[in-house]
Amino acid sequence: MVKGATSRTKKYGAKIDADVVRARISALKDSMVESATVRQAEISAIQADVKAELDSLGIPPEFVVPFMRIAMKIYGLTLKHKGATLVTEVNAYLSAVAVKLYAFCKNANKVQEFLEWLVNYFGITGAIVPPPPS
Repeated sequence: MVKGATSRTKKYGAKIDADVVRARISALKDSMVESATVRQAEISAIQADVKAELDSLGIPPEFVVPFMRIAMKIYGLTLKHKGATLVTEVNAYLSAVAVKLYAFCKNANKVQEFLEWLVNYFGITGAIVPPPPS
């Protein structure tokens, strides 16, 4: 038997009752804060490491934000994917962003060195950093 739109709407309305949502969030709050605390510590450590690597490569401060965005995107991919899927996603992302980054930064060797460092930092074996345009 197929349920009608009215019964589906009633059920949906019951699920988003403010008291029910408030109770669920209250029950999960400690776990959510604990999880966020761990994740924020990871992000801070990654950003500190990325910044240190950029400084060691002599990347000017005005380029830090784009490089940091790339690092955070790859970090997000490592949380979402594993194995061959992760490698495929990272390769697709790097191929899309590398051309723009090479043009933006003007020092292709430093860009390539950083991207290779980044792939190794996250332990993504099999990822391919696109070479600079010739």
